[in-house]
Formats: sequence, C-alpha cells, structure tokens
Amino acid sequence: MQAATSRQNRDLFAEIGEWIFFPFSDKLKFSIKASLAIVLTFFISFSQGWNHTSTAAITIMMIASLGTVGESVSKGALRVLGTLLGATIGLLLIAVFPQERMLYLISVSIAVTLLLYLARAYRGDTTVLFIGAMTIMIVFQDANAEDAFIYGIERTYMTIFGIVVYTTIGLFLWPVDIREQGRESAIALSEVQERFYRSGSGESEKQARLEEELFANEEKLKSFVNSFSEMHLSREQWSAIIYDYQKINERLLLQMRLSREHTVENPADYLAAYPRLEREVGRMLEALPAAWREQRQIEIPEPVELQFDIERLKSLPIMESATLTTMLRELHRLHKRLCRLAEKLNSLNSAAPTSFEIEEMPRQPIFNWFDIEDLKGTLVSFLVFWVSVLFWITFNPPGGFFLVTMATALSMMTTFSPLKPSLLIFLFSISFIFAAAAYVFILPNLHGGWELTLFLFAYTFIGYYFVNPKISIFFLLGIATLNITNDMYYNFALFLMTLFLFYMFLFILLFFYYVPFSTRPEDLFESMRHRFFALSGILLRDSGKEGFWVRLRLKYASMHLMNTVKKMQLWAAQIDTNYFSGIEKESLIAFGKSCEEMAYLLKMMSRHESAGEGKALMMRFRRHHDSSYMADLAAVYARDGVPEEKGIEREKRATRELAERIQKRLQKFIDTLGEGELRQKEFALFLESISLRKSVALAFFRVQKQMEGIPLHQLKESRF
Repeated sequence: MQAATSRQNRDLFAEIGEWIFFPFSDKLKFSIKASLAIVLTFFISFSQGWNHTSTAAITIMMIASLGTVGESVSKGALRVLGTLLGATIGLLLIAVFPQERMLYLISVSIAVTLLLYLARAYRGDTTVLFIGAMTIMIVFQDANAEDAFIYGIERTYMTIFGIVVYTTIGLFLWPVDIREQGRESAIALSEVQERFYRSGSGESEKQARLEEELFANEEKLKSFVNSFSEMHLSREQWSAIIYDYQKINERLLLQMRLSREHTVENPADYLAAYPRLEREVGRMLEALPAAWREQRQIEIPEPVELQFDIERLKSLPIMESATLTTMLRELHRLHKRLCRLAEKLNSLNSAAPTSFEIEEMPRQPIFNWFDIEDLKGTLVSFLVFWVSVLFWITFNPPGGFFLVTMATALSMMTTFSPLKPSLLIFLFSISFIFAAAAYVFILPNLHGGWELTLFLFAYTFIGYYFVNPKISIFFLLGIATLNITNDMYYNFALFLMTLFLFYMFLFILLFFYYVPFSTRPEDLFESMRHRFFALSGILLRDSGKEGFWVRLRLKYASMHLMNTVKKMQLWAAQIDTNYFSGIEKESLIAFGKSCEEMAYLLKMMSRHESAGEGKALMMRFRRHHDSSYMADLAAVYARDGVPEEKGIEREKRATRELAERIQKRLQKFIDTLGEGELRQKEFALFLESISLRKSVALAFFRVQKQMEGIPLHQLKESRF
C-alpha cells in the first residue's frame, strides 16, 4: 500500500512537470527547497522583529552543504539536540569564566576541537556534531560579558529556528521518501549481483565494472543503516538485511574468483548437488529485485547437504583440491545466505507484521577511531582557532569573533580535502562581485517585501542550482556580507570591511592548507600507499594469532584498511599528471582499484583465520612451513624500499612457483598429520584458509605488477 502511494505521488509530480513543459530534476527540487528555506527564514524573522537572522540563514547553508534537503523529523530533532548541546556547553563556559577571557577561550578551543574530531571520525550524519561545535562559538559575544546569556540564547534560538524551517520544507515540499530510496538501493544492488553471477568466470572489463558497481552499491545501501525508522523496521532487522547483502557480495566475489583459478572441467563430478546449487542460486538472485519492487514472495528451496566425492578429490593435486573445495563450499554458503535473505524479504512483504530470526552479527563501529588524517585535521583546526583568536585580539577586525567561528568551522571542509582554500577565494570573489553589485544597484531600490523575497530567492537559487551543492555555501555566504535587516543602513565602507573579514579567514585557511602538513595530492597518495602496505602486512602476519596486542593491531588494521584505499583512490584522481611525464592518471586509478580488491580479500582472509575449526591446523602449518614472505614484502613496500633489501628474490613472487612451493609444503605438512587430525570439516576449513591466502597472494602480485609499471619516484620530485 505504501509503495503504491509513493508511486502515485511520483506520477502526480510527473504530471505537474508536463504542465510546466519540463520535468523537475532532483537538483532543481533541491535548489528550490533550499532557497525557499532561506527566504522563509528572512521573511518570518523580519515579520516578528527578531535579531540574528543571518545566524539562521548560515545554519541552513551549512546543513545543505553537508546533505540534501530531504530530512525526517528525527534528523531535524537530532540537529536541534546538537544545537542545544553546543549552546549548553558554550553558555556553561561563559558562566564559569565570565571575566577570564583567556581561560574561556582555552576551554572553548578544547571543546570545539573534540567535537570536530568526533565529527570527522563519525560514520553517520556529522551535522549534529558540526552544528554543536559551531554553536559553542556562536553564543560568544566577543569580549563583552554584558547580556552574554541573552545574546547566547538568542543565537541558539535562531540556529534552532533555521533547522526547523529547513526540516519543515524538506518534509512537506517534494518529501524524499527514505524508505523508497532504501528499496531502490536494494533493487540496484540485487540487479548488479544477478548480472555479476551470470557474467561467467573469465576476467574481463565487464566483470571489473560489475565489481566496482558491487562495491559502490553496497556502500550506498549501508548508508541507510541509520534510517531504519523510515523503513518501518527495527534497527536490528534492517542491519540484518544489509549484513546478508554484504555476505552475498563476499561469497559472489570469492566464488567467482575461485572459479577462475580451478582447472576442473566439471565440478559436478566432485559434488553431485553442484548443478542444483548453481540453478537455485541463479533463480533466487533473479527473484530478489522483484521481491523489493513488486513485493513478490520468493520460493525458498530445500536445504542442500554437501556430499563430496572424497576419492575423486584426493586424486587432484592438493592446491587444486583446495581451490575446488573452497569454491564449492562458497557456492553452498551463498545458497544458504540467499535463503536467509529470502525469508526476511518474504516476512517484510507479507501482510503479517515483519518478524524474522536475527543471527548474531559483528558490531560495526560507529566511529573510525585514530585515523591519522582525522587526528592531523583536528590539530589543524585547533591551530586555525588560535591563530584566528590572536588575529582577532591583536587587530580587532569588523565582525569580531565571527572571524574565529567561520575559520574554525570551514577548516573541517578544507583540511585534507580536495576543496582547496584557493578555490574558495575564487568562489568568494565571484560571490562578492554579485554581492557588491546587489548592494549598490539592487538593494537600495527594493521597497516591498515581495521584492526582497524575489531577490533572496534568485540569489540562493543561483548558488544552489549553478554551483556544486558541496561548495555552494561559499558562494551563498555573500548574502552575509549584505547585512540585510528590517532597517537597512547602507554604508559601502562597512561593506568593504565585511569583505576584508571574509578574506582574512580565507587566507588563514590557505596558510594552514600547506602548514604544518603537506596536502599535495601526490604526497597524500604516497602516504596512503605506504599505509596500505603497512596495514596489509599486519593482517598477513598476525591473522589467527592470539594475544591482546595482536588482536588490537588486527582490529586497527581491519578498521582502517578499506578507508585507506578509498582515500588513496581519492588523491590519485586529484594528482595533476601534467607535472609528471611518466605517470598517467589511468594507471594510478587502476592501481587503486587493484588495492581495493586486495583489501577486500585480505579482510575476508583475516576473518576466516581468526575463527573456525580449521584455525589450529592453519596456525600449526604457518609456524613450521610458512616464511611469511608476503608480510615481509608488504613491510618493505610500506617503507618505500625494494624487495632485494630483504633478500626476497623476484622468482619467489611468480604465481606458478608460488603454487608449487605451497603445494610441496602442504603435502609435507599433511604427511605429518595422523588419521585423527584429518577430520573432514576441520581439514576442509584448513584448505579454505590456504585457498584464501592463495587468492590474496594473486591479488598482491597484481598490485605489485601495476606498481612496478608506474615511476612512483617522480611523485617525490618538485613540480618546478
């Protein structure tokens, strides 16, 4: 019923689009809604005679720059709570240090720095923490202690007012249906999974693109984990569905990779149920999109028991047997996972209340603790705060503490970000040209409220529609320079002083873009590359081992590995290869994708070796027959060395010799085991660990081959 209502609403807006001769795109809707929110903020506050209207407008600009207009009541309430948290801390500090300005500023710097670090580390909607940090600074009235509480309360009230207007517009004008968005993301991921499964086992550009789509759609679906209330599910239920999709992705990727590595022509000779498994997996993958789109029930097949032909498997070479056994077991696990997901979707689509069994899932951390760039960025924000404070105290510029507030808040967007302060200066300059023209030629000629409304709407619409929403705030802050109030007082000298204030905090941000840490894309790319190999070495060396510090290292490496790869890909795309004659951007991007593939397999390997019945056998094999040369090689690359420095010969890295060497060690190890130690399930899990290590090694060699084809030493050279 809800899906049908949603479709009716979309049809209604489609008809409206036809009446006005063009459809409303998402960008157009966003621009209209955000512009209308700012216009209503001015209109209502002017009609009520309220002060600090610009505070509410800037709050809306900040929120819109961090997310789209399509917010639920719960998100609006969270932002209000963030404002109240910041206001409470700010006013409490004012009460504790009413006459001690320096102690107050020290306390504010600590509180703001802490909130900005949490905002950087948080994996959900960061606007709550960001607005809290801003509010702490907003409630401070320069060095004036008189009526400080009234001033702080008024600024807090206007901040909340801006949030309420923004949320209300998002709820009633073209509301964004979070449930529908979540469903569409699930449909998109299900369709990619089905296409990937049907794509065959050969390596091709098509499969590479499908793998990228799998990763991208998985991340998009995971972004809805905090929107479970709009999905009419409990948090545990929605998390369980997303967990199933993650596991299906893992099984698909590993099963497809293993199917490329084995050389057996007919797997059914070793597992009689193989044709049935293959057929039923394909049918369920095909049924998933229809289950989401049309609420169809999925026919769930009977469980399949694994009955291998042990004698035939023993006739294969040990590595081939390990690869084939692992591939067939992964297909069986994929079958079971699809059945679990089908049960959940059938319950979701049934007339009865949604209820299904939720298995125990690993807890996903909501904070990405101790990321190096987050720590560096927080330190930069702390330095920006104090340099701005010293400038304010020394020169007392117009706008006062507003300089500190804006410089510190915007440092979160410009620190270790592709958004350069030099670009902001350019955007602000364009905005100031518009603002100056409006201040001289338009505003003095406006006499009615409707004229001012039209002007504000046009100004903000241009900023949101023609400028990227992520940087539109830097264009729209030109409105703050106009000092629009109920009783307008025109003074061009004051207007120029306001522009001077904006350029001051922009140049402070520009200075700290280069000091104390280098933010050149090539330097950051190299830093991420070294960290990737360092974290990979930890997982390769310590997976499956016991001990408090070992588990701590593994947890840190697992938490940060994929995030490091994502940042490496980001900075690879930002490098200007015109300065480096032997480097092509395509090769850097391809290298980043290979690292992502290796990271995905490494995390799977680490999870498998840290649990399971085959763990003891694997650790015993590694103690006596594994030289950990891949971990050594990763450590060498982490230090930017060359393999020969550790005596690791190049022929050791060859795929064929790797397989032969491991096979000899495996056979020697197996010969030392007694009959009682060769229990079928435990031994099969041990072979899976070996097969996973082999897949990681092959991915490592692909990364190594691509890296050796790029003259990375050029990235350390000066551009000039």
